[in-house]
Amino acid sequence: MTTEFGTISYTPGALHLNVSGAENRTDAVLQVTVYALQDLQQQEIYKQADYISVKKGENSYTESMTLDPGSYRVYLYLTYGNERKAAVIRDLKV
Repeated sequence: MTTEFGTISYTPGALHLNVSGAENRTDAVLQVTVYALQDLQQQEIYKQADYISVKKGENSYTESMTLDPGSYRVYLYLTYGNERKAAVIRDLKV
């Protein structure tokens, strides 16, 4: 089993994401960066890194944010200490 990101979704005021953990860790850092996509350009509108705990199996996290209707690109990074365990780029339509 590897540590990886699952689905992401947005509800008004929050981005929801799932992580499948391969092990129990308390020293994880989750970084979320969101870019707005418009006219073949992207502009960073949100960036946050938080310490989180990851349990073995499915984990759910919520980042508070407000997104206007439109297209976005979400960059997700998960590190344990100094080691990157998972990274993914997802497109999101609001």
